[in-house]
Amino acid sequence: MKLKLYSIPNSEDSRKIKDFLIQHNLKFEEAIFDERVYSELTNISSYLKNSQESFLIIRYSSAIHAIHGFNAHAFDQLFKHIKKYKPKIQ
Repeated sequence: MKLKLYSIPNSEDSRKIKDFLIQHNLKFEEAIFDERVYSELTNISSYLKNSQESFLIIRYSSAIHAIHGFNAHAFDQLFKHIKKYKPKIQ
C-alpha cells in the first residue's frame, strides 16, 4: 500500500490530512500541485487532474482509491482498515 497526498498550497484540507497521517504514524509521500504533478495525475484520472482540493491517493496492489478533501469518516475507515489488515505501507 502506498499513500500519496496531492496538496494545494495553503489548503486547510491538506493541513488536516497531513495532521491525521502524522498523528496515526502513517508513512506518506506529498506532492504539491505543479506541472509535474499535473502530468502525473493525467495518468491516474482526468477527474483528479481538474481537482480544486487536496486529496489522498491510496494505491493497493490491485486498485487505486482517492479521498477528496478531508473527510473524517473516510480517514477513520482507512485507519481501521490499516489497523485490521496491517498492510505494508511503502
